[in-house]
Amino acid sequence: MPDKKLLKRCAAIICALAIAGLTFLFFTNDFGLVDLRKTSVVIGVGLDKAGDELELTAQLAVPQPAENGEKTQFSVITGRGATVAEALNKINVRTGFYPKLVFCELILLGESCLSGDVFGTLDYFYRNEYTGLTPKVAACSGSAKDALSMDLPLGDSATDNIIRLLSEEAERSANVCTVNLKDIGEDGYSESAFCYMPYISMENEQKGEERQGSGEGQESSGGGQSSGGGQSASQGGKSAEGSQGFACNRAALFSGGRFAGTLDERLTFAFNLVNSEVRHAFLRCGEGEDMRVIGLRDCKGSRSVSLEGDRVNLNLSFSAIVRVQDGERNPTPETEGTKQASEQDIALCRERIEGDLEALFERCELLGCDLFGIRNLLYKYHYSEYMRSEGAIASSPTLSLSVRLKSAA
Repeated sequence: MPDKKLLKRCAAIICALAIAGLTFLFFTNDFGLVDLRKTSVVIGVGLDKAGDELELTAQLAVPQPAENGEKTQFSVITGRGATVAEALNKINVRTGFYPKLVFCELILLGESCLSGDVFGTLDYFYRNEYTGLTPKVAACSGSAKDALSMDLPLGDSATDNIIRLLSEEAERSANVCTVNLKDIGEDGYSESAFCYMPYISMENEQKGEERQGSGEGQESSGGGQSSGGGQSASQGGKSAEGSQGFACNRAALFSGGRFAGTLDERLTFAFNLVNSEVRHAFLRCGEGEDMRVIGLRDCKGSRSVSLEGDRVNLNLSFSAIVRVQDGERNPTPETEGTKQASEQDIALCRERIEGDLEALFERCELLGCDLFGIRNLLYKYHYSEYMRSEGAIASSPTLSLSVRLKSAA
């Protein structure tokens, strides 16, 4: 029987060695923590094409000493190179800081980057061990550098402002479609070879497009960019005259990694109803005296495919509880007390949703995008038929809608 004293001594030695090893690891590895004296905290990255080179704009957070009582300041630094890695290295050469991306929350693609393969542009972020797959990805009209360099009225950085607009709450109200690197990779390399991301524009630019009557789903020309201005000492950016911020309620569509077009605000909202987990949304229905703003609760949207011979049918279903929020011209105490939706209100809401979903389906057919993942659904649930036709069965699908609405009790 081994000596108890010897066992206790061995256990003490093992514990001491373990503590010494952990202490060594702790002081020789940052474990994701950043030494502000040796590196820079990148919170957002913007990418633009400048001829044959890639222009990378990094928005850096610069914490101020606590005794000064100042908020964190933000600066913008730009580097150019043939690839993202070379552009980051140029930033290192210019600043002496190597920009780690462990705290990067946003990757913004400028309009010039939409002409090539989006996965070729994003390849570095999938390979880099410091980035992760959680940063949100978005496209913007005009230049990503100008967007990240904007001075905003509330003093926030452009990255923080965009991240707030792409929050989970905004997504659950069907106002934005939020994706990250993981979502884009999964969708882009699926059988559908399709992905999407939010398309960001300036608020005054979007209003200008509406005044010009650009129509639903037209591709952005990027000509309305108005974010020029003077250089800011604290932000290091440019201010957009008359601009109050960003609008993130449109979507950019990609097929096979190539930019195909955009969805306007109305079609993006319709897509979110059947694609996202919507909690509470507001929908304007009717015109003139019949105009109503209706609230949608307990929203449930789904999509599926079915085969009818050699034809594929896309089934889109949506159900919700509706309640009139406002819009009545002659309110009474009874209507104000219940806010229940009448049969006319429900019919107006159903007509609006069905019309938008049909327009969305036609828009995707026109652009050649598998927005609803028809090929992927066929591959998963009708594998033999899909492989036998070598994917041709997914062409020219038909649409079937099921919109079920009921008034709140």
